[in-house]
Amino acid sequence: MSATIDPALAPKDRLLAAAADLFYRRGIHAVGVDAIVAASGVAKMTLYKHFRSKDDLVAAWLRAASQAWRSQLEASLTRAAASPAERLGCLFDVLAEWFADPAFRGCALLNALAELPEPAHAARPIILEHRRLLLDLLTRLAWDAGVPNHQAAARSLAILLDGAIVSALADGSPEPARYAADAAKAMIASAKVSK
Repeated sequence: MSATIDPALAPKDRLLAAAADLFYRRGIHAVGVDAIVAASGVAKMTLYKHFRSKDDLVAAWLRAASQAWRSQLEASLTRAAASPAERLGCLFDVLAEWFADPAFRGCALLNALAELPEPAHAARPIILEHRRLLLDLLTRLAWDAGVPNHQAAARSLAILLDGAIVSALADGSPEPARYAADAAKAMIASAKVSK
């Protein structure tokens, strides 16, 4: 089922909303420009007025998806817990809620990374920047929570997060978040003991 695009949005925003829905649900390569134009109710000429190519539209979508995902994650962690240690501890609980959403289809940026292996693609820098910003967020969470060797802990958390997302998509279940949470707790406890 496709999302309903608000006709009151500006044409560029309708194009981005349609692209976001279609690319996320079906995949980048499976969606052509004609499908985006039809879903947005915007003329093809208008699409090319705002985006030089489909690749530029993909890049704009991923830039917005990255910002929205990180903002949502930080807001959810802040709502879920007061202290830094509690926020770090509930990271995978927040992800489990996302995994349980019927519309969950993995991480748009991880999916795009798999679909767009060409290093010169317009979206690659955005995907790599998203991964760097996510690692920065996890590093800050680990630092604020007092985790020894917070940078190494953040890298491990990033790997657990990626694995949980892919496993949740493959399994159609939020359970991988629980397994990742258990691994993260053991890793953090071990880091504190060996300090």
